[in-house]
Amino acid sequence: MKWGLKLIYGINVLLSLISLLSYLSPFVDPSITWFFSFFGLGYPILLLLNVFFIVFWLISKPKFVFLSLLTLAVGIGPLCKTIGFNKQKNVEGGIKVMTYNIGHTKYFLTEENQEERVAEFKDFIQSQNPDIICIQERTRRHLPFYEDVFSDYSLYPEEYIGTCIYSKGSILDSGNIYFDTNAHNATWVDLKVDGKIVRIYSIHLSSNKVKLMSDNIKEIWDESLFILDKYNLHSVKRIAQLREILKHAKSSPHPVMMTGDFNDVPMSYLYRLVTKEYNDAFSDHGLGFGKTHNTKIPILRIDYAFYTDEIQVLDQDLIHVNYSDHFPLVTTIELEQ
Repeated sequence: MKWGLKLIYGINVLLSLISLLSYLSPFVDPSITWFFSFFGLGYPILLLLNVFFIVFWLISKPKFVFLSLLTLAVGIGPLCKTIGFNKQKNVEGGIKVMTYNIGHTKYFLTEENQEERVAEFKDFIQSQNPDIICIQERTRRHLPFYEDVFSDYSLYPEEYIGTCIYSKGSILDSGNIYFDTNAHNATWVDLKVDGKIVRIYSIHLSSNKVKLMSDNIKEIWDESLFILDKYNLHSVKRIAQLREILKHAKSSPHPVMMTGDFNDVPMSYLYRLVTKEYNDAFSDHGLGFGKTHNTKIPILRIDYAFYTDEIQVLDQDLIHVNYSDHFPLVTTIELEQ
């Protein structure tokens, strides 16, 4: 083997070792060490690099392709959490639950032709026609716009906090779980839909506070230690917030669905905590790349819909529209008799 190919294969070996470290990330509490969380956060990039090496070796030296193939085979579980391999469906009926972080609509709705933009956003919501809408990062100054856009729905809470839920069904009970800011909290409602009752959560967990850097790959490289410090700090905070929500949800006498912006990736300890008790609608019913955050970071999935076994999920769709920096996620469900 020529020295150039030896060097490339050495890089491939290093990539495989790092990928294995990322597979361990969901099993290690970041309050103990940030080490594995760092590699778990980078899993989408590691995945793309492994695919690159598979293609490279198939073209140049097919006998060396097995290392990357084995690396992906060992990580088939993480792969299925990142990319949906389920069949495309044409579902009619069911209850449509949308979760949507609309934080960056503050830019879309305040540009020129404001009335036309509000009408366009309202037309989009009406075209999707969800029965329940779980909102994160609504802004105080846009409350009048939201009244127009979501005028066909009941709202909880009416007072301002970042999370809320709009519903076409009857709200029987409701409440909020408050965290450290108005933006980060959890809103819940018990809804009566088609004669059945379900508890829905709209959740926004602590942000990593590196949004200005997330679109610039060079800055991410230059400031990687800063990002890691912030990620670890807020990942520990998110786990504490999630434990509080899970404890609250255990007292629910009804089936539970948790939706929202969890601000963490599938290769995280937080994701594993949730999926010990709840199913992930994307893993079970999603199709294609699960990227929910509209940035240059590849395959960044941080918005979810989790559900208990009493809920039957019929389909899940990721809607690629550019009204915000997140894509809306629509999950169609039925409640068991």
